[in-house]
Amino acid sequence: MSYFTKALQSFDNFNGCLIPSDPTSQEEFEALEPAADLPVWTGTAPTYADVAAKAVELEEAAAAKVATKRSAYEKLGLTEAEIAAIL
Repeated sequence: MSYFTKALQSFDNFNGCLIPSDPTSQEEFEALEPAADLPVWTGTAPTYADVAAKAVELEEAAAAKVATKRSAYEKLGLTEAEIAAIL
């Protein structure tokens, strides 16, 4: 699942949609098709920029989490091969 999809799901008013590929513009974002009988958004939809910013935020948080885990494993004396197997 892409970070853009995760970002969409983080908005409370998101009902779901078909996403063959991540939108790359406001126009593509507005053209998302509903996945069910509900509209993609309930109420006011965020902008593409809002969702893209949230996707970057989620990606950076995931990278920080991996870096923290890597640091902890290094402090425990694990080798790079062992750390790679775990992560």
